[in-house]
Amino acid sequence: MGLYQRSNGVYYLSFSMDNKRYQKSLNTKNKHLADELYSIFLKEKFLKSTLLQLSNTQNTAPQVIEKPKQESKSFHSHYLKYLELCESNNLSIRTIEGKKWALKLFKQYKINTYSDINSAKLDKFWQWAKTKYKDDSIRKLVAYLKTFLNHAVKKGYYSSADYHKLTFPKLTTNVREEVISVEDWEKIQSAVKDDFDFLTYLRLLYNTGLRPSEGLNLRYDEVDFENCSIKVYQTKTKSYKTVFIPKLLADDLAKLKHEFLFIRDERGNEYYSKKFSKLKKALNLNKDYTLYTFRHTFATNLLNKTNDIHLVSKALGHSNIMITSKHYANRSTKDIQDRVSVLWTDS
Repeated sequence: MGLYQRSNGVYYLSFSMDNKRYQKSLNTKNKHLADELYSIFLKEKFLKSTLLQLSNTQNTAPQVIEKPKQESKSFHSHYLKYLELCESNNLSIRTIEGKKWALKLFKQYKINTYSDINSAKLDKFWQWAKTKYKDDSIRKLVAYLKTFLNHAVKKGYYSSADYHKLTFPKLTTNVREEVISVEDWEKIQSAVKDDFDFLTYLRLLYNTGLRPSEGLNLRYDEVDFENCSIKVYQTKTKSYKTVFIPKLLADDLAKLKHEFLFIRDERGNEYYSKKFSKLKKALNLNKDYTLYTFRHTFATNLLNKTNDIHLVSKALGHSNIMITSKHYANRSTKDIQDRVSVLWTDS
């Protein structure tokens, strides 16, 4: 650092800071004034340097740096939290029990951490599972694992890149072919005519195609009785849809003046499911009928009357029309023959 004079007679300071060279003009040609300014500058620099040294001395004590707590990589602990979330979202007891069953199998096969979830180990796991369970059970197991891993990816527990490297069994999907016939529907209504709550629940499923759990979670304030419509929260797609209902059904729903229209306790869907199973046996109905059959019946009836797969998809609340086509667009051979025959003429 020093005091210098330019060719025009103006004095300036030259000094180094942070390994860089700087020049500061003093804007004066007076040597006496330049010396005073230089002296002041030296004092300020000395003071700053002293304070900096004192500060560094005080900060030389070792600091304890807390490492951020890393999220447990335990696959099981995250799965248990996921189950709690599913229960809080009012999923049916059957679904929750199915997810618990899946976790039990993962533990049994020693899938304990996310590093265990790789193509090599999963391929062996699926082979092992196929020796114990039928395709329907394997299909559910695949769905449970995929749903959880999608959740884990969103939470940052599992890598999206690793997820897309996984391979899952390719199983043929059983297309739902059961449809509740008009005769059977009349038998059902007649048999439960004295059980207003149960009858109204079944009529809701039959006329709207709601999933059983969606009907169960229906609140009184979600029904627009004047316009005969319902705002339904879809647990599967996490979105709302509007469903229209007959006036008679709206009037019956208005009589169920509870926060939740139907019985909704720890039994969940099981209460109505078991009740329907007993009714099915008593009336000697198709053993493959379930509460979900009402949804398929609604979709099939709507498709047969409108022949509009897009309308059916929207009515069911599907996120993708391919889902609708896969499950509900199947036509029986007799149905195809009847429709094609209108083009024929006697000759």
